Amino acid sequence: MSQDIIFQESEGDNWFNRNREHLERRGVMTDWPLKLIARHRMSPKRVLEVGASFGWRLSDIRKNYHSYCLGVEPSRKAIAFGRSHYKDISFRRGLMHRLPIHSHKTFDLIIVSFVFHWVDRSTLLRSMSEIDRCLSPGGHLIIADFLPRRPTKKPYHHLPGKRVFTYKQDYAKMFCFSGLYIEQDRVVFHHATLREGGRIPSAERAAACCSRNKRGMNTKVKISVRIRS
Repeated sequence: MSQDIIFQESEGDNWFNRNREHLERRGVMTDWPLKLIARHRMSPKRVLEVGASFGWRLSDIRKNYHSYCLGVEPSRKAIAFGRSHYKDISFRRGLMHRLPIHSHKTFDLIIVSFVFHWVDRSTLLRSMSEIDRCLSPGGHLIIADFLPRRPTKKPYHHLPGKRVFTYKQDYAKMFCFSGLYIEQDRVVFHHATLREGGRIPSAERAAACCSRNKRGMNTKVKISVRIRS
């Protein structure tokens, strides 16, 4: 069984049970994807978050930008909680490598925050393809995830003996290496404290990256790039 299915069938609910209270207390002012949206003065009309949990981040986007917001999430419990709390957010249950979205529906902003490191290696490239399929030409992609000094693979400590792993590496760069995306901004921060910069231990090092899909863009337009490490 792939670890994608393990998260869909059980571990997604377990993760939600462990982290719900923490996410409810988390202030939106400390969330780097939300900061990047504000920093680049985006005004997204259609927003997709993959691994949206109960939609707390989408709720803030909906409030500030009046966007149509859709969260795709494997956890039944997270979706049920989200639907009961955020009536103006849409939810669908699914996995990244087969997003439950029709081929003619696209989004001008997609957010994937701390999800890629759980994706089974057998579905990683398919997952990237699905993200690309659902992003509008010229749309923005925000990826936040762990960024150790070198790619790492470690057993997932909540499921010992289950052959489930976390894979921590620079996922935003994988999109840019395709030649289809250009990175506009990157913030490196401490995963636990969310503080930017400084000397961060490799295991706690994370980054939030804002990239833009180059399809449909005027390639002569200068793109401002701000890198923080």
